[in-house]
Amino acid sequence: MSGNHSSKIKKLATIGMLVALISVISQLSIPMPGMVPLTLQIFAIAFVGYFLGCKYATVTVCTYILIGAIGVPVFASFKGGIAALFGYTGGFIWGFLIVAIMCGIFADRAKLAISLGIISVLIAHLIGVSQYMIVARVDFFKGFLLVSCPYILKDIILIPIAFSVAKKLKKHIRL
Repeated sequence: MSGNHSSKIKKLATIGMLVALISVISQLSIPMPGMVPLTLQIFAIAFVGYFLGCKYATVTVCTYILIGAIGVPVFASFKGGIAALFGYTGGFIWGFLIVAIMCGIFADRAKLAISLGIISVLIAHLIGVSQYMIVARVDFFKGFLLVSCPYILKDIILIPIAFSVAKKLKKHIRL
């Protein structure tokens, strides 16, 4: 086997394992009143971005979303299917793409990577609140209070933690 071929196989296997990791972490959820469960999904998505970089993190998160879209219950609270993507919490799932991309852009430059990660969380929450507003037919303020406010600080705190974990693992795992 050529070095390039084995490298591609290793990346593909890593992507598969990280899709599985996101799927498992998504199930670690606590139901909340506003229809958005408390999860560590942002940690998993940011970790993937920091660990793989923009290109492969995007492939990983797109794969996760596609698997969920075809009905595999990989989203929080064992949800799957197109309805999950366009329902009350679907905007947050779409926002995961932004998080993966932005965390992966400058994954090796700590301050910039963490800053972009925090900005990506704010954008993901904006997308999540916007879709919730449309589906639930509520105004922005009510949507924000129900589906973003209780979680946004937790998600921001998870960004530097995800960066640190990814940085430590990258020292021991070469892709």
